[in-house]
Amino acid sequence: MKAAVIGIGSNSVRMLEAEILGNGYRRLKRDREGTRLFAGLDEQGNLTESSMRKTAGAVQRMAEDARRDGCEKVSVFATSASRDARNGEVFLDMLRGEIGVEPRIISGEEEARLSFIGAAEAIPGCTRCGMIDIGGGSTELVIGRGCRLVGRHAVAA
Repeated sequence: MKAAVIGIGSNSVRMLEAEILGNGYRRLKRDREGTRLFAGLDEQGNLTESSMRKTAGAVQRMAEDARRDGCEKVSVFATSASRDARNGEVFLDMLRGEIGVEPRIISGEEEARLSFIGAAEAIPGCTRCGMIDIGGGSTELVIGRGCRLVGRHAVAA
């Protein structure tokens, strides 16, 4: 089965298409578009309409590409900018209407875990490693052995 995951960060939207193989997967395609969602945060702590529209457009394009590529499942998650914005749910409602997928906002701890797994898998044979993900709205610090987390901490900016 082919599946895609789209992650909405503070500065960019990223997609990974993969073929699911038992308990693992094989990467098929990656995509990234800079949208600067967090830069559209106003003085009241709300995402602006234009930053939400630009980001939603990137998510919609990636979801359409994934479906055209034969992905049977498309998952969408949002991180710090959507989590911290006062109108994060408004943004999720916009996505639901435009892409037909139920997006979810993940916690800082989940963001740290997913970032680490992505980084650790890029280093074949890695036995011990650490990762610092400096994002637009949060920073995640993680240490682990292989792809197994030993410790993690997320800090909001």
